[in-house]
Amino acid sequence: MKPENSTADPETDLFGNSLLPMKNPRGRKAYAKSRANQKLGVDLRAGGMTHGEIATVPGCEEKTLRKYYTKGYSI
Repeated sequence: MKPENSTADPETDLFGNSLLPMKNPRGRKAYAKSRANQKLGVDLRAGGMTHGEIATVPGCEEKTLRKYYTKGYSI
């Protein structure tokens, strides 16, 4: 006896309908850390800006700024 899903086409769902690409991907996009943003953050911090002000420059939250940019660097 064969399992039911062994003959299923990977391009169809359980009802035999063809799969369509998702229109809007779910969830928030991951933050992309870059060397340029890292250097900019260090320079802005040296200039006297707060973490909250620096976070608005690359377009991230203050929590994200601390998560990605404080390891080994003094932002």
